[in-house]
Amino acid sequence: MVRKVFDYIMDDPVFGEKENAGMLPLTVSVLCFSLMIGIIAKLIFDRYSITIFFVLSVMSGYGVGKICLYSFQDREILLGVSSIVPKWTFKILIPVFVYTTAYRLEHIKFLGMSQILFLSVAGTLFYATSFSLLMSVMYGVFQLCFDWQMRTLTILLFAIYIFQPELTIEKLESKGGHVKYLQALLKGEILWVYLVAFTVGDIIYESKEFLGSNTELFLIVLQQFSGLFVGFAYGILVQFFYKYAYNDPLVSPLISFPMSLLAYSSADLIHTSGSASVCAYAIYVTVVQKPKIAVEHDRFSKELWNLALFFGQTYIAAVYGFVLGAVERGMDFRMIAFGFAFLATSLMVRFLVCFVFLPYLYGRKTQWAEVALLVIGPYRGSCSFLLVLRFAREDSDESFMVLVVVYCVVMSSLFLNVVCLDWFLKRLNIFSLSKPQISNMTTAVEQINKCRGNMIFAEKLERIVADANWSIVTAVTSFSHPYKDRIKSSQFGEALKEDVKTVQCPRCGAWSIAPPTRKELDEITKETKLRVMKAQQVSYLKQRDAGTLTENGYKFLSSLVYQASYTTDISVNTDDLRINAEDLKFVKKCESFFNTIYNVTLETYEWQPTNRIRLKCYNIVTSQTFKIVMAVASVFDMFLCLAILYFYATLEGNIWPLWLWILGWIAAATSPFFWLCNIVESAIQILGLGVMQYFSRRVYIIEFFSCVVMRTVQGSLYAEQCSVNSKIMNLLDCTPVVVYMNLLMFLRVTRFYIFFVTVIPYILARIKRTIDEDLLRRYDIGKAYLVGLDRVLKYLNQLTTNEQVLEEIKKEVETNRQKVTKELSVIQKEHPTVAITVKTKHAIKHVINSINDCAIGMQTEGILDNIEYTAFERSIQTLRARLNLLKVIVPPSPINIMKEISWLVGDDENIDLFLKEAQMTNYDYNDVLIRNGDDPVGLYILMSGLLKAQYVPSSTSVQLAAKFGVLPNYDFFENFKFDQPQEDFIVSGNVVGEYGVVTGRRYDMTVVAETAVQVYYVPWDILKDLHQTFAGQLLLEKIWRKVAIKISVTLLQFTTNYRHWSAERLLIFLNKGVIPNLTGIVAVNVDQRVEELILVEGVAMDLNNQKIIYGPYRIPKTVTKLLLPEHQAWDFQTVYDTKLFVIPMQGCAITDLLEAREEPSLEAPPEEGLKGVTAPEKLARKKADKARKVGFTQDPDD
Repeated sequence: MVRKVFDYIMDDPVFGEKENAGMLPLTVSVLCFSLMIGIIAKLIFDRYSITIFFVLSVMSGYGVGKICLYSFQDREILLGVSSIVPKWTFKILIPVFVYTTAYRLEHIKFLGMSQILFLSVAGTLFYATSFSLLMSVMYGVFQLCFDWQMRTLTILLFAIYIFQPELTIEKLESKGGHVKYLQALLKGEILWVYLVAFTVGDIIYESKEFLGSNTELFLIVLQQFSGLFVGFAYGILVQFFYKYAYNDPLVSPLISFPMSLLAYSSADLIHTSGSASVCAYAIYVTVVQKPKIAVEHDRFSKELWNLALFFGQTYIAAVYGFVLGAVERGMDFRMIAFGFAFLATSLMVRFLVCFVFLPYLYGRKTQWAEVALLVIGPYRGSCSFLLVLRFAREDSDESFMVLVVVYCVVMSSLFLNVVCLDWFLKRLNIFSLSKPQISNMTTAVEQINKCRGNMIFAEKLERIVADANWSIVTAVTSFSHPYKDRIKSSQFGEALKEDVKTVQCPRCGAWSIAPPTRKELDEITKETKLRVMKAQQVSYLKQRDAGTLTENGYKFLSSLVYQASYTTDISVNTDDLRINAEDLKFVKKCESFFNTIYNVTLETYEWQPTNRIRLKCYNIVTSQTFKIVMAVASVFDMFLCLAILYFYATLEGNIWPLWLWILGWIAAATSPFFWLCNIVESAIQILGLGVMQYFSRRVYIIEFFSCVVMRTVQGSLYAEQCSVNSKIMNLLDCTPVVVYMNLLMFLRVTRFYIFFVTVIPYILARIKRTIDEDLLRRYDIGKAYLVGLDRVLKYLNQLTTNEQVLEEIKKEVETNRQKVTKELSVIQKEHPTVAITVKTKHAIKHVINSINDCAIGMQTEGILDNIEYTAFERSIQTLRARLNLLKVIVPPSPINIMKEISWLVGDDENIDLFLKEAQMTNYDYNDVLIRNGDDPVGLYILMSGLLKAQYVPSSTSVQLAAKFGVLPNYDFFENFKFDQPQEDFIVSGNVVGEYGVVTGRRYDMTVVAETAVQVYYVPWDILKDLHQTFAGQLLLEKIWRKVAIKISVTLLQFTTNYRHWSAERLLIFLNKGVIPNLTGIVAVNVDQRVEELILVEGVAMDLNNQKIIYGPYRIPKTVTKLLLPEHQAWDFQTVYDTKLFVIPMQGCAITDLLEAREEPSLEAPPEEGLKGVTAPEKLARKKADKARKVGFTQDPDD
């Protein structure tokens, strides 16, 4: 039984008693021998592995076929292709070829696929026309004496047209993002070609004995292509299997194998195209809805499919050669001529199609080199063999001729499109290095050598390896330019010098550096933007792996980046993010409509009874359950009465059908029951609502009249007739008056509104949930996009050395960042729960990831063993489960927002003071909160809305920053170019005016309300008193620490050591830092106990080289001692305090690094000595010396 089922599925008795069943061992032997030859060839000839192993597989199969032809005892078995190639070969190999091709389509969306489909269809039609013309010419030239059928010509056409672009796609990877669109085109086009070619093969196979009309042939075509629906059904089905096999290392990679084979076999069983089914299944699970599986499992699955593809290609090549060697049908030179002619025609048609249609597909001028690559790159190979072998199983002379012609085409293509590909690419200069690429690589080499030098310097300080042979270390680790061997020495020298060109002034004769040409700028801009796309893609991947970006969000953003990489502008359009809620207008209108209906139909009662019984009745009447139950009963009663009335009026005579007679008895039996229910309902309603409220509603009046009054009259008439006839009568036997009174029951249709009113809250809840889910997705995508832009800004200085291009891209990135920030702030203003939900969940994920990293670190260091770490993992999984239970999170109260300010956490005294003195203030759109040049007015804690802060540089602020390292009074610096204006958007939860509180200087910024905002305002009169008290000084130190952390983030995020750090990791690192009290301190010793030292504000001097350092600045590791302005060896007059931010090594005390002023009269203990004079005394002393201050044209305090 099992064997019969297997034979039925495979459509070929593998284990049966047919005479050719003995070919199975021979087939297996040929396969194993050819596979061994192919593997050896692939290992030895790696560069030309496709050509070598494929040709050797064909030749080995051909040789074995010839040997078997002359040595096999039963030679009759070898006379037919069908006896050599079983049908199950195609049921296994076609899914392998199609699914492996679809694996490359992860980021191509249907917009691109539709364009590629258009190109493929156009190419197929043009090629079919050209093929027909070629056959006509061939017939005239060679006088064809054989008559080929249309089926033969069709299979020959598609066997030559189908191509394989794997080698070209692989070579294009080395070019990077410049040819992304070419890769996308080849990846998508080959899938459409496979779909059409293999499905046409199925149609030809099914119609081999077809003698019907064109209409019937068209129906066969539709029937075969309906296999697409089978594939989509399997694609939906397989999602459930992947859902439960996510962490299974064996099931999740292997489940695609049986599902693809099952999709093919199922479609074949119902006589549709199995190829179309597999193609649809592959598209669904790779493009439409890719299952979520672990990254390592996905990688293993790809390798497994590639192995299956190699096995299939080797098997097809060997079997094809075996068939050519074992089957004797004779050959003709015209077949070889046909092969060359068909291949040339195919290449010419493809060139014309690509040259004509590519500009329309991508909106850019197509280059000759790109068109030539699309024509020359793809080759004909195992897919053509597979398509032809299935047709050749018919064992006709035409099929053998097609075998020979396709063999000539494939061999010629392997030489032309594979062996000569590198020669063509070199002539086309597609892979030549551009000047921007060389320049970028030169910059990267400089960064690498800088890191190398820093590491060697750090290693020399290690006591354990201090006596190493550093000359050998330097020689061994010497890093050369990677492109040195690929370009000429002269070009390499120009690249290292950044290709400096000079021009001579025609007037004065002076020489100057020539600016780059427009073409060179375009090349540099293109190269830089492609690297920006890559940086964004990496950021999205990291966010997905960290759990802060959903899988759907990652796919959406990755697709945008992928498509943007081969557009003319090479940038993601922020409108494509669809963050704004413009397309939600219809849903919001529906919500408003149902809200209006709900408010209109909402029952509100002014009077509520106090009596216990009547109050119980009131609760029953106003409950939704009671209303729905009574409405259902009323509707059933109404339809029953109306049905009796309808049949009574339409059927003639007094002879009723049995079913109608039974319906009349049911109506007669249920009428007293419903009448009693109506009486009880009305009584409860009158008791609960009162007489006035009950009869004030028209619905209740209609119900009382139709259900109580008229039903009572109808019941009285019915009872009188039963009394007269002395029996219980069927309702149909009563007088017409009793029956026609049922017409009044139609008035009860008003009861339907109960169902509508009941459903409205559920509809509103569903609409709100839909809006919230969509806004959560939009906010999640927008936040991830901003994180990606932050990553771009970190690396932008390394992506290009051209200042003009750098400023242009910075401006574009900053514009996009501000636009998206504004759109997210609008969402937060209108839907605060959405923004708070996303932010809270992201914060929880970051905390959980930090806990997980800490546990992994302890396991790596040996603090935790495997059992303990497993216990930690279970606890962490519990935390993740809690996170998944969170749905919508409400925003915190303003009081809680104030309590969570970093410098107020745990300070109950100042929190109470601020809550007491703070004022809740509202500002309208375009109101000014802070104006440039004004004195400090206080603190603004933004509770809701969006503010816009603009830094306005002035000559005073620029002069102070340049000569005394004084920070301008602006809270949101993105860079420290103080002579250039800056602006930023401020969202809720942020504090404005912190720097003005600790310095008391005039504002260098203007803050305007971009939307209606609500802020907590703390007046300056309260804040200025903080400078006079000890507790206030402690609070000011906390605020200084927050300012220092923000300054340090801006400084460190662009440095080499911290560029790859996430924002959360950098903040955790900086949170260890402290701001020491430098009163009375004249120097700071910098050694291995200091991880980082930041000069936040003021000036300092490097003792080694006597160089003056102005804040803000990151103190380099080469500095060993830092002098402050009050040191006796450095007489620098300034009234501005120096602020240092120190990140010490764990367990190190900051006081050990500080060097106090040596004064003989100082008798205080060390702690008090470090504290020195109070801040007001020091400020008074410095103001007395203001006359000695130099370099100012006006008072800096003005």
